[in-house]
Amino acid sequence: MAFYIATYLLITMAFFFRIRFKASTRKLIHIFVLLYLAVFIGLRHEVSADWEAYLYHFDRLSIYFHDLPHELLAWDPGYVLLEFLAKKLGLGIYGVNFFCALVFLSGFYKLLHTLDIRMRDALTVAYPYLIMVVANGYTRQSCALGLTMLALAFYLDGKVPRSVGFFIISLFFHKSALFFGITYLKLPSRISRWKSLAVFIFLFFAAVVFFLIFQNYYATLYQYYFKEKMNSSGALIRIMINLVATVALFVFRNGWKRNWEDFEIWKWYGIITCIILLASLYTRATTMGDRLLLYLYPLQISVFPRIEKLLATKPYKAFYKVLLASAYWGVLLVWLLFADHREDWMPYNNLLLQMLQQ
Repeated sequence: MAFYIATYLLITMAFFFRIRFKASTRKLIHIFVLLYLAVFIGLRHEVSADWEAYLYHFDRLSIYFHDLPHELLAWDPGYVLLEFLAKKLGLGIYGVNFFCALVFLSGFYKLLHTLDIRMRDALTVAYPYLIMVVANGYTRQSCALGLTMLALAFYLDGKVPRSVGFFIISLFFHKSALFFGITYLKLPSRISRWKSLAVFIFLFFAAVVFFLIFQNYYATLYQYYFKEKMNSSGALIRIMINLVATVALFVFRNGWKRNWEDFEIWKWYGIITCIILLASLYTRATTMGDRLLLYLYPLQISVFPRIEKLLATKPYKAFYKVLLASAYWGVLLVWLLFADHREDWMPYNNLLLQMLQQ
């Protein structure tokens, strides 16, 4: 537990004590932080509830090319191909995890650059759950999340074809990424009507084909999550945090529209959050909503750091920063102390630490 807390303590210190650096120095700091997080996530050892399951799948994967087509269709094909290459190159499960960490962090960093949000602000929001729990445990979905964050960044830049390309790739790392496709129901207004229609038709047919190929997987999800009403203890709290971001967005909508041009997409994410909350309450199957909500996490990353810029005076800004940091410290500590699977994340261990101990 101490390792997780120490990491977030450093992030919090950077969040409050804002030292100005030259652009070149700031870039080096960003590289160091990303490298640290890549090692933290990618070289973890026996961390997460799914560690044994991922290791078992990796160990039993055939290294023969003639078995590869069957293996690709049996699970998420992008991830299986990555496992196959790592096994061929002798990189082990750590090579797979490290690559997935790099993809996740690339999407995260690209999104920050597009939104023009400081890394320390984004990490204050993202570390307690998205990085510490999701990236550090849900390997396939974290890779898919990184790709959808890249897709979202290009979407916000108006580069829709490139965005769709990364979205399609994300589907091959975790099939739940299909949910991100709802983003394209709200295309930027500067995109022409014909291009919007072409994107919609392409995505519709791509989604149908993908669904038909993997329909057994989605049928299993329906049985597992809905029929058996699978619940996650902290799911409603995490959905409510996204709901708070939605409320804040609407409260500050006038100032937001004056400063940024992306209100419509975050409003759309907020509406979907409300739908997920109502569906979770109605069906009492919160785990599915919790997993789908991960694709809407950029709402928090965008809204909460930007609210400070919309506050009028320094005392309000200072109070808001304390409130924001305290809230996410609460998220971190509640998860570390009370989460059902917290013991699978503790104590934190890493391949480098294992090598030093030998």
